[in-house]
Amino acid sequence: MGGAGKKCAVTGKAGAFAMRKKIAIIFLTVFLLSGGVLFSQAEKIRLEVFEVKYADIKSLEEAASALKSDEGRVSVHTSTNKLVVFDYPSNLERIAKVIELLDIKPKELEIKVVVVELTSAFLRRLGLGGRATIIPPAKFDEFMFLVKVAKEATVRSEMSLRTISGRVAALSVSEKEIFGGTLTREGDELVVVPIQEREAGNYLEVLPRVNDDGTINIIIRPSVSEFRADGSARERSILTQLVVNDGDTVAIGGLDVTGKRTGGESIPPADIAISKGNVDAARKVVMFLTTDIVD
Repeated sequence: MGGAGKKCAVTGKAGAFAMRKKIAIIFLTVFLLSGGVLFSQAEKIRLEVFEVKYADIKSLEEAASALKSDEGRVSVHTSTNKLVVFDYPSNLERIAKVIELLDIKPKELEIKVVVVELTSAFLRRLGLGGRATIIPPAKFDEFMFLVKVAKEATVRSEMSLRTISGRVAALSVSEKEIFGGTLTREGDELVVVPIQEREAGNYLEVLPRVNDDGTINIIIRPSVSEFRADGSARERSILTQLVVNDGDTVAIGGLDVTGKRTGGESIPPADIAISKGNVDAARKVVMFLTTDIVD
């Protein structure tokens, strides 16, 4: 899933820029509240050790270095995640305030995912023709009731996990298949020794980030990997970024299911032209993703 990794790296840079901006604002606020006096020559330099619990210690090292005096020193003890500062007491007090403001526990989120396979006609009846649709909680309950009672829809899987704001979460429902190999004889028997293993299924990468106003910025990359009848693999994916409210569900659709049999019904491959008569019978995979902020 290299595409998602690249996107997440870009998001990480944006997050680092936001952190530096926040540090600059906090630094200016602390400086102004202290009357603009950074240190007194009458003070004596002393040592203070700060234990960092949640924040990125390198970012706090930058913040402390920006606040220290010319005589001050800042270092990081990575094995214990502690920030060691030598400076004047007044500067140490300001650094402590900045660390207190930045070293906060990140929001925890629960991500629930329901993977559904349904016909194109049923998808349209649900009003989910687009790639990404935001569904409020009450409406989602109605959707799931219809999905579970309709013959044109099948729930493939339901899964959930917890992550923290700003950390990528990955989910997968897949199966492995052994193919290829060499034929060898063991005594009187012919034995096939497999040489490769491949995997197919539903995959999902999610990068949620809780905003200051309580909304959630979320980057989603679902993908579906399947094997064609000739044994070749096919993978499709969609990359989506949007802002949702706590508890909202995002429906991501449009991933076609390749030719196979499901419940006795022959499904035409998505990459083969199909007639008008069986367009509505073509099946698609829709992922319903609900993100809740855990109190």
